[in-house]
Amino acid sequence: IPRWEYLVSALIKMRPTCISRLAATSIIASSCRVRVRYAPSPTGYLHLGGLRTALFNYLFAKRNNGDFVLRIEDTDRARFVDGSGEQIADILRWARIEPTEGAYFGGGQHGPYFQSQRTDLYREKAAELVDRGEAYPCFCSTERLSRLRDELSRKGMPSTYDRHCRSIPKDEAQRRISMGAPHVIRFKAPLSHDGIVVEDMVRGKITFGSSHVDDAILLKSDKHPTYHLASVIDDHCMGISHVLRGEEWLSSAPKHMLLFKALDWAPPVFAHLPLLLNVDRAKLSKRQQHASVSYYVDRGFLPEAVINFVSLLGWNPKTTKEIFNLNELVNEFSLGNVQKGGAVVDESRMMWMNREHLRRRVPENLGIITDEYAEIIFAVQNAAKATIPSLSGAMVNEKRLAKLIPAVVEHVDVAAEIGTNFPFLFSDPDLSSDAASTFLSSFWGTPSTMILSNLIKGLSEIKEADWNPPTIKKELKVRNQIES
Repeated sequence: IPRWEYLVSALIKMRPTCISRLAATSIIASSCRVRVRYAPSPTGYLHLGGLRTALFNYLFAKRNNGDFVLRIEDTDRARFVDGSGEQIADILRWARIEPTEGAYFGGGQHGPYFQSQRTDLYREKAAELVDRGEAYPCFCSTERLSRLRDELSRKGMPSTYDRHCRSIPKDEAQRRISMGAPHVIRFKAPLSHDGIVVEDMVRGKITFGSSHVDDAILLKSDKHPTYHLASVIDDHCMGISHVLRGEEWLSSAPKHMLLFKALDWAPPVFAHLPLLLNVDRAKLSKRQQHASVSYYVDRGFLPEAVINFVSLLGWNPKTTKEIFNLNELVNEFSLGNVQKGGAVVDESRMMWMNREHLRRRVPENLGIITDEYAEIIFAVQNAAKATIPSLSGAMVNEKRLAKLIPAVVEHVDVAAEIGTNFPFLFSDPDLSSDAASTFLSSFWGTPSTMILSNLIKGLSEIKEADWNPPTIKKELKVRNQIES
């Protein structure tokens, strides 16, 4: 048929939101709405890689006035960890990168946003693929598949399915199913092709050969979908225009491209983000303590510091500037500046960034306590009370701490250290202790005693209204001249 008729026919089959994806092929102007998603599995704590994926999706959506969707891929019931979905949502709130719609965030018109609530749709689409001849029932037992893997391993070959059930006639397959035979649904991948092309916004054009695609399982024997089927269906039905995800999913891209084609759907635009590495360049493991976002939350790191640090894991702002707030990141972010190579997670660098952001929270006018400064004061209060149980409330009242914190903030990594590392700021020393007696016996009566006594006298004469760095420095200078 003529090219224009083919194009019109293809457009008619699509929902309006899908048409925006054709912008990547330059067929249609790229002015359609951007919709991205963060789709974690609730199988444990949120790690830095997951937060980085969520952040880049958030930044891309905000930068393009689009939508950021949170979808929970909870079909793997064997690895499901109760409460982990809620924990992921809590950390997104803590980090100030809240989705515009999705699970735990008010839902939306494209729900439900939990895959466990969409199983009927996945089964329907799997049956549709079988009817079209794009998928087939597989009756191979786990024992046969295990023997096949062992045999392939001995020969040094990839562990792929041998398509044993692919040629079973439809009526025979249906007869076995009606008899209750256990089975899965497999995708009928093309036996040969010229290459599957993925246009990746980070890595450019990638061509995958036939060896990268086998007859993957779409529907498991318990009728639950695999990641491949559920992800493709949800991305289409939720109108996702761009998929930003980790490099570990790059090998799945050709399977997904073929599935979109088999379902007559236009694929989204892909962007695969670089791996995270330890300082020794080994791959960062989710099981490592410093890979968990909660590790930094519990230690008192500021959300803006963690976000700043994570934003630079694989993204280069093309400037010497290193400290960014969230609004600045939105304005600067571009997928074109995301690198292909792995990004190193250096905890000492995270610590430095936290110190920088901690100082930024201290206002120039200490008479005005901002909400962000109040959070710092609260952290110091809690730490001081935990360190000195008998602490007087007057020693940690908000106004006192507001003036005290700037004097020591340069000497801590996190706010709580002000309350734990400087106990002398909150209580008088115990002069009856053995340590105090030993010190005083060797110190009392020396010139240092007179110098310090004179210094204390001078500082105590400064009025509270004049208690500021210039006045204190002036008094110290005067006392130093007297002692000299």
